[in-house]
Amino acid sequence: MKFIKITKIAILIVLVIGFCISFSVIPYNNKIQNNTLSLPMLKTAQIAPIYIDDTDPDHDWDAFTSENPWCTGTGEPENPYIIYGKSIDADGGLYCVTIKNSDAFFYIDHCELYNTDPNEISARIYLENVTHGSVIFSQIYQNGYGIQALDCNLTIVYQNSIYNNNVNGIYFGGCTEGIIQENTIYNQQGSSISLFGCDDIDILLNKINGSSWHFGISLIYSNYSRIKRNDISFNDDGIYLFNSEHNSIEENTIYSNNEYGIYMEYYSSYNSLSYNILYDNQHCMLIGNSSFSTTVLSNNGVCDIYNFDDIPEPSDNNTDDHENTDDNEDIDNGEEANPQESF
Repeated sequence: MKFIKITKIAILIVLVIGFCISFSVIPYNNKIQNNTLSLPMLKTAQIAPIYIDDTDPDHDWDAFTSENPWCTGTGEPENPYIIYGKSIDADGGLYCVTIKNSDAFFYIDHCELYNTDPNEISARIYLENVTHGSVIFSQIYQNGYGIQALDCNLTIVYQNSIYNNNVNGIYFGGCTEGIIQENTIYNQQGSSISLFGCDDIDILLNKINGSSWHFGISLIYSNYSRIKRNDISFNDDGIYLFNSEHNSIEENTIYSNNEYGIYMEYYSSYNSLSYNILYDNQHCMLIGNSSFSTTVLSNNGVCDIYNFDDIPEPSDNNTDDHENTDDNEDIDNGEEANPQESF
């Protein structure tokens, strides 16, 4: 009898531990470790758009939480602010959630954000000069940008559904040490994920499709980032790099894109491409001659790799001619040019 009781207690302990582990929000990362548990999904309550500027006493976190007692937490690592289970209709305005100049820990969790002005540069979630912000388990649709983060650090975007936006699904500008992981992003009129002037961003395990006129993932002037194990399909190009160095692109599945699976140009040097699976793209890879010392391992499936003069001399009239190259050929450098306006 005593043995049976001990056995039951042991089983109960195992079940409790397993339940807690199954609800961990963010997996361990060597830069960011977070043990906060996400609450189970409840029916969302509709509220007005949120505006927080932590340098403005009338609109800082203290003012917001005093006016909205449903927002729990203190902003400390062990007790973050939580905006949970809310439906925010921008009603044609520019933003659903704006958070600026904040280093408090916060989560936007299980929210529904939609209906910003499609004719303006709007965003469902706009973060500026923010550290320790997380957007998780939310639905974000019918906006300009889905999520726009400028000059932010340690931002986490995890397991969201982002779709039917008129610009980019996720746009990071001037951000460092972020994680974009396990999101489903589709039907964007711009790129699904776009980094501009960013360093040290992990783009992991996202499912991306339907940016038919732009890129699945684009890096512009962005370095030391990792693009790994993403599923990328039905875009113009799968992954695009412009003047971006020391990035790794590995174990991605890239298929059925209109042009190139991977496209690199204008000093996108010292990058590593390995263990990717590319198929049913119009072309496999295109690497500009200025992108030197890029390592392309020969385990990317059946894949033709082309190089071209992305920085030609003014007298060169053959900029559209592509020459097939070996998988591991380094590319010579040249003069820098400007990127396209929209990615």
